[in-house]
Amino acid sequence: MVDQPKRIIQVRPTARPAQMRPRHLIAAAGGLFGVVLPLSLLAIYLWVFATPQYQVIAGFTVRQEEGSSLQSTGLGGLVQLGGLTAPRGDADILYEFIRSGDLAMRLDQELDMIAHYSAAYSRDPLFSLNPEAKATDLLRYWRRMTSLSYDRASGLIEFRLRAFSPEMALALSEAVISKSETLINELNLAARENLLEFAQIDLAQAGADLTLARGAMTDFRTRSQIVDISSDLQGRMGVLNTLQQQLAEALIATDMLAATSGENDPRLAQSRARISVIESRILQERASFASADPMGGNGRDYPNLLAQYEALATEQELAEHRYAAAQAALEMAQDNLARQTRYLAVFIRPALPDDADYPKRGLILTLASLFAGLIYVVLTLAAYALRDRR
Repeated sequence: MVDQPKRIIQVRPTARPAQMRPRHLIAAAGGLFGVVLPLSLLAIYLWVFATPQYQVIAGFTVRQEEGSSLQSTGLGGLVQLGGLTAPRGDADILYEFIRSGDLAMRLDQELDMIAHYSAAYSRDPLFSLNPEAKATDLLRYWRRMTSLSYDRASGLIEFRLRAFSPEMALALSEAVISKSETLINELNLAARENLLEFAQIDLAQAGADLTLARGAMTDFRTRSQIVDISSDLQGRMGVLNTLQQQLAEALIATDMLAATSGENDPRLAQSRARISVIESRILQERASFASADPMGGNGRDYPNLLAQYEALATEQELAEHRYAAAQAALEMAQDNLARQTRYLAVFIRPALPDDADYPKRGLILTLASLFAGLIYVVLTLAAYALRDRR
């Protein structure tokens, strides 16, 4: 029996203990100088050099009395009745005004805002304003130090402002509210003056229309020599009714006479002649209401006269209504001019802050640590991947 050759299994030697390599030192140095050192410097800056910031919160909206607003229509100014509303147009204007550089410049002129925010620039350039800041720099910094939220549905505006001292934060917030009230008052005055001007124009136009309507009615009465065509027609209808009554009496008398006398009775012929005359007159009276000239040029065209009179009377009545409505609108506009119909309603009054809420040191350092660590890990993995591909 032949012995089978033995199978030899080679075992690799055990790994040697890990040793510090130059790449390890480079990675550690990168972590030290790229993560630990910047974060330490940031922490020192935040807790030692960063200037505390005090925040003040204010909330307000624009309110308007519905019952005091006028709308100009074809019949003059009409009054809207109701309670209070929030005019969205005024709230939009106020929102843009607070964010504008015009307000920032006004506050700087009144409270020397640049001097306050740039006082600590040499020690805290990250959160302070450059003393040589221009108008655009001031606007950018103003929007950075303020937060504005606006609900268009309700018209509510919430305003947050930060400053380096509690007193300055409160003073700036109160100044913002004061400037906003001034703006609303100016808009209110301009709107009331416009309403008064439009009401005066409407009244003048309504007065001119009423004068023309009355002049046309006077000219009609002069031409027709009829003061009131309705009364004239009623008189003619009275004549017609009288003729019809006389006709009925004559017919009855003729029938009674015919029953008691012969055909040759002269009274019967006279009675029949009277009936004929009355009937002829009734026909003429009736024709005068529908004929343009029933009397050979000496009568009146009552259908045409009646149509003219009704048109002129309707026009005069409408002109009188327009004039009365315009007078009411003018009185209401004058009343609105004497009082304020729009005003700024403050529902969150600014108060002196007790503690500094900004800068958010813990939050800033945490976010910086996350980003620095993420960048360090990504760069380290990329470096090892490039090394392995060689």
